[in-house]
Amino acid sequence: MGSAMKWLVVIPSIRQDRPGFASVMDRVRASFTQPTEFHILDGQGGKPVALNRALETLLKDHDLYATMDDDYVPGPNWQDLIEQAFDDLPNLGLASLWVGQAPVLQEVVGAHRIGPPKVLGKTTFRNVDRGHHIAGALHVYRTDVARRVGPQPVTAEKYQVWEDAWRGRRVQSLGYDLAFIEGAQPEFIDYNDPPDYLQWRDAQVQASRKDQDKWLRDSGIPDPVWLKLRRLIAKLRGRA
Repeated sequence: MGSAMKWLVVIPSIRQDRPGFASVMDRVRASFTQPTEFHILDGQGGKPVALNRALETLLKDHDLYATMDDDYVPGPNWQDLIEQAFDDLPNLGLASLWVGQAPVLQEVVGAHRIGPPKVLGKTTFRNVDRGHHIAGALHVYRTDVARRVGPQPVTAEKYQVWEDAWRGRRVQSLGYDLAFIEGAQPEFIDYNDPPDYLQWRDAQVQASRKDQDKWLRDSGIPDPVWLKLRRLIAKLRGRA
C-alpha cells in the first residue's frame, strides 16, 4: 500500500441526546488508523440535506470520503483494509464492509445480488451486481467519485428508502464498481429508540416510496428489469 490517505468521515444524526450515543462516537473515533477529519452532522433537516452540506463545505483535499450511520461501529483496521482495496482494485468507486453471515443482515444488503468472495492483491472482496447497490451504514468513496456523484435529491421526507440505491447507481453510471470488503465485520448498535421515533421514521420511509421511481428515473438510474420483476412476483404472492 502507498502512503497513507487522508480521510473525511461524516455521521448525520438526530440521536445526539440518546443514552450511549457519545460512547458509540468515541468507539468510532478510536477505530481510526489513518489521518481522519471527523464530523457529526446535525440531521434535523434530513439526511440528504446534511450529506449535501458536507459534500459542499467539508470535502476538500481528502483522498477518501466516508458517510456512516450513527448506529454502526466498524471492525478493527477497517480503514487500512479499505485503503488497500482502493489500491488493489483500480476501478473501485464505492466500498463498504462485509456484514457477515447473519441472515437478517444478508437480507438487508441483498446478498443474492452480491458475488462470492474474491481475492486480488491483499484484498478479499465481494462485487455488487450492476443495478444493485450498497445498502448499508457505511459508504466510502474516492473523493473524485463522490464529487462526480454530486448532491442527492432533497425531498419532503427526511428519510428516503431509495437514497442508497441513488448513490450506488450513480457510482455505477460513472463506470465504477461497488464492493464489500472482508476482514473488519462491523457492529450494529441498538439505541432502544422510543416508539414515537420509530413510528415517525417508518412513516417517513413509507412516504418516500411514492416518488422513488420518479427520482431514480429522472436521475437516469431507473430500477433494472430484474428488480421490477422481483417486486411484481412478491406483490402477487402477497409479500409486498
